[in-house]
Amino acid sequence: MAIIYLILFCAICAIALFDKYKDKYVTYIYIGTLAVLVLIAGFRPYEHGDKDISNYLAFFYNPDAAEVEFSFKLLAEMVDSLFGSPRALFVAYALLAIPLKGYAITRLTQLWYLSILMWLSHYFLLNEMTQIRVAVSMAIFLYSLPLLAEGKKLLYVLCVAVATFFHTSALALLPLVFFGNKDLGKYWKITLYTVPAICAVMHGIEFDLLRILPIPYIQERIEDYESLRDHGVMGDEELSFTLYYVKMLAYLLLLVKYDVLKDKVKYLPLLMKIFALSFLCYTLFSFLPILAARSRELYGIVEIVLIPYLVYVVKPVNAGKIVVIVYATLLCITDLFVHELIG
Repeated sequence: MAIIYLILFCAICAIALFDKYKDKYVTYIYIGTLAVLVLIAGFRPYEHGDKDISNYLAFFYNPDAAEVEFSFKLLAEMVDSLFGSPRALFVAYALLAIPLKGYAITRLTQLWYLSILMWLSHYFLLNEMTQIRVAVSMAIFLYSLPLLAEGKKLLYVLCVAVATFFHTSALALLPLVFFGNKDLGKYWKITLYTVPAICAVMHGIEFDLLRILPIPYIQERIEDYESLRDHGVMGDEELSFTLYYVKMLAYLLLLVKYDVLKDKVKYLPLLMKIFALSFLCYTLFSFLPILAARSRELYGIVEIVLIPYLVYVVKPVNAGKIVVIVYATLLCITDLFVHELIG
């Protein structure tokens, strides 16, 4: 499965490198690409597939015993009554997540294929191929970002509510309602520039905020995560230092070139704020790697539309595309052959 996926990834690399963006057939090719992704996610093999597939099969056959969202139980019961096969469940989730995420990308950027490449490099493997409930909630989140940027906060909150229906972790998207897309002023720029320094200091002193917060629910969740980790149910999903600093370097490069990019990137201020938050949360929750990784992935998904904008930073444009392709390839190889997200 990993080899097939790598072949697909290389094909998208070629399309992204030579894509003219204004070609009259680009929309049809894009829709065809999304259809292929639906087939891959929906018909992945039960054996030698992703790490979570056995869990979902168990949930499907015994939904009442599973501690999952009502949406999963409802969808499982529907496809079981209609088709009597768990295969339909994976297809249903793929059909819910992939077209919506693909459409959301077209609302956020003109660099469709570089964004698909970034999506395939990590988040497709992590979400659509593994955490299928999260995949749907993240698709809704990406769709809702233009609403948030345009000040339609009530509609954004409604989208977060729907995303939470598919996975409870989407509740953490609610505080973003205080973010806007207004051009970054002096103080916002200073704040975003200090994020790497803040992360370094917190990491150095091993800052642990949640342990001093007297909130019973949060304390209980922390204890649950730690218990699962100690019993080997959940691993320490740490990001390698190499990838962490590569991501941070990309963030800083985009920030340095903010004035160059802001006229070309409609939602740049909002996306940069959310990307910065992903670094802060990863460091803040570093005492519990599983929680740090989950929060980083939740907010960090904006990188699938942000990183491709390096093509406007690195000249000529083809050199910028190659930088993005190398970045995506590094993530993809790590997930396929180090983390082994799929077999």
